[in-house]
Amino acid sequence: ACLKVAGDYIPALGFFAVLFGDDSAREDYHDYYRSLLELDQPSARNIAVRYCDKNGLEPTFDDVLVPAVVLAGEERAENHISEQNQSLVFETTATLVKELGDRFNKPRFRGRLRIVGIAPPGEAHSLGLTMLLELLRRTGIAANFFGMDKSAAEICAFVNEYAPDMVFVSCTTTECMPAAIELVRTLMVESPHLTIIGGGPGALLHQAELLEAGATEICGSRGEVRHAVRLYALRRSVSRSSQIKNVRPLPDTRTATASKVA
Repeated sequence: ACLKVAGDYIPALGFFAVLFGDDSAREDYHDYYRSLLELDQPSARNIAVRYCDKNGLEPTFDDVLVPAVVLAGEERAENHISEQNQSLVFETTATLVKELGDRFNKPRFRGRLRIVGIAPPGEAHSLGLTMLLELLRRTGIAANFFGMDKSAAEICAFVNEYAPDMVFVSCTTTECMPAAIELVRTLMVESPHLTIIGGGPGALLHQAELLEAGATEICGSRGEVRHAVRLYALRRSVSRSSQIKNVRPLPDTRTATASKVA
């Protein structure tokens, strides 16, 4: 299926309407973009890798990958590039998100949070969501993306089996909202205590419906997501500490036995 144009990529790009932190032009993303238009994917990859090695993962997302995808959307909307050109920019960038994320060591902590990202049926793309999950993985969180083009039944079955602490639902376009709302409602019926975070332009436009269906929170920025994750981790830690304090210690049977023998 062909990629949708301006409406899908320009306003917000993907999950959570905020992957830009700086609107200033950067030569790096222009070089990356130009290399892809010239069908030189190895050169584009090298530009992204070099920038990542020098500046880090998140700046590479914000300064190179996202601007290139947005520029492709704008130029396609004005018919300056072909649909194939736009698809190449998007698909190469989506592949690089995972590749660049894998270049960094992910700390593994005992009892770490488990987060799964899902795209409801009809969702346009998941680029913003996969970037977010890669950034969270670097902090030690077990963050995984279930994949695109999955049915509601497949998504619910996976969530039940994986048993995550939190679920992120990507809602880029309004077209996917009926399916997203129904998916959230079904997930809450099967897992009433599940924490579901929605994000993306569609979710922001339909916050009330998603919250009524059972979503815990709708976030409009990467910072809001991180804040929600930190709060969840803090509450879970406090809850576990309280449970440990309330557990009565078992009697020391060895001392009792020794007393009887004496």
